[in-house]
Amino acid sequence: MIPSPHQVWLVVEPIDMRAGIDGLSQRIQNTLGRSPCDGSAYAFRNRRLNRLKLLVWDGTGVWLCHRRLHRGHFIWPRADTAVFTLSAAQWQWLVSGVDWQRLDCAAGALAGVSSEAKSLTRSFKQYRGKGPVDGALRPVIGYNDGMDLHAELVRLKSVVELPECIVGAVQSLIDQAQEEAAETIRLNEQVTRRDSELHAARIKIQALTLELAHLRRMRFGARSEAVSPEAGDLFQETLASDIAAAQAELARKQAEAAATSEPQVPRTPRLRAGRQPLPDHLPRIEHRHEPISCTCGQCGTALVKIGEDISEQLDVEPARFFVHRHIRPQYACRACETVSAAPIAPAVIDAGMAATGLLSWVAISKFLDHLPLYRLEQIAARDGVSLSRTTMAEWVGRIGVALQPLVDRLVAHLLERRVLHADETPVKQLDPGRGKTKRAYLWAYRSNVLETGPPIVVFDYQPSRAGAHAQAFLSGWQGHLMVDDYGGYKALFATGIIELGCLAHARRKYFELNAAQPNAIAQQALERIGALYAIEAEGRDLTIAARAHLRQTRSPAPACSLARVADQHAPGALPRVALRPKPSITA
Repeated sequence: MIPSPHQVWLVVEPIDMRAGIDGLSQRIQNTLGRSPCDGSAYAFRNRRLNRLKLLVWDGTGVWLCHRRLHRGHFIWPRADTAVFTLSAAQWQWLVSGVDWQRLDCAAGALAGVSSEAKSLTRSFKQYRGKGPVDGALRPVIGYNDGMDLHAELVRLKSVVELPECIVGAVQSLIDQAQEEAAETIRLNEQVTRRDSELHAARIKIQALTLELAHLRRMRFGARSEAVSPEAGDLFQETLASDIAAAQAELARKQAEAAATSEPQVPRTPRLRAGRQPLPDHLPRIEHRHEPISCTCGQCGTALVKIGEDISEQLDVEPARFFVHRHIRPQYACRACETVSAAPIAPAVIDAGMAATGLLSWVAISKFLDHLPLYRLEQIAARDGVSLSRTTMAEWVGRIGVALQPLVDRLVAHLLERRVLHADETPVKQLDPGRGKTKRAYLWAYRSNVLETGPPIVVFDYQPSRAGAHAQAFLSGWQGHLMVDDYGGYKALFATGIIELGCLAHARRKYFELNAAQPNAIAQQALERIGALYAIEAEGRDLTIAARAHLRQTRSPAPACSLARVADQHAPGALPRVALRPKPSITA
């Protein structure tokens, strides 16, 4: 807070208002020969008399204050000398923008009415809000409660005859106070608006920062949730082949050097991880390599077999095209004049040239190995076989129709399970006539891998993400459904289906938050989710009953701890991208 000086000095000559503390201090020393640190205040003004700067010493440093009048101007004294002094009362009127010279002339008149003004003030304070006083005064309220100062000034003038200079000065002060109050309100509204804008900007910056960190991980980092290890680095295969070639060349060079140099003491071989054995179900083709002669090359004695050295090499036979010729002899009966022949074997595509093996190869290569049809066309062309991609596309369509009964049977078996997983993913679909693609969705429904029986996965291709598709697929089914927080599934839970929240989706939000910027709350949540995952890993190979017992005895503690972390720090402690997890413990 600025201290009250014991003396104020007004510099009559105008100054450049861009001057700072150092410039004004130097001006004081040069003009007055005084130090700005003597406890006095020094006032400076501009040419328009609407700006004022005050330099004052508070005992530890120099304050520089600046005031600007939005209306009117300061009444500055005129003097032949460079410095002019004022009293404390005159200074207060001057900095308020009031003509202090006229008020000084009316000081006597003001002193004459001061007693009446004090009496009226006491009356206002004593009877504020209590009704009339002897029928002469009406109830009044304080200024902070909304007093009409103009009306009070008129009433006071009617009670006590005041000089016009006093009335004008008070009127000016009232107008200035009201303007300052209005300006204060405007500034407060502006500050509030800017605070809200700043808060929104901070939230947006935080969200963009997390999104940028997420995209960087997707582009430059390895994330097991989105990218499989096989599709990580396209140059890993080239790197591995180069390393193998370099090691083979190094071994050859070392062998040549060993043959030409003196024998050395053999080194102890370094232990390495052994090569993984080849699968037993692969067929073996044996190649026996016998010596050229069964007798000793030195003495001629017959050799005796004492053992075998067996090594295995993995080989592959590329796609081999061959032709099935179906020959159906025709026999005639001369007596009956009839012709007999063997019936035609059933085929997936009647009168088609593709056998079931070729159709299976096309379907597996396209949907399992993700090879487009034009690459299959190139593979067949290397063997001189012409397979048009349009023909193979027609085969794929016919295969889908032929396999529809199997799909229906899989759906029936899937809906017999009591626990299902559901999710949807967008795919691009050609939009004929527009030359563009539109978004369709592939709805996936999967059985619980921890249940007995083979796992079943069914894909339902739909043109949109509407929840009606899930309702139509699961119509009449009852059980536990594991989904994310997508609203399209909410209507199913009103029909009796029990919702299971996906803990992996909740964990992903904490993981992204902590990866973008280390966060203590997110780390606590990840630790507790990791404890739940460890329990699930222990019970993976158990029976359903044993797994349920393990969960009921060990999972409640970390699950409740995770819920407490979410309840204590929500809402507001985490950014909006961090969702509150809802763990479920089921058999």
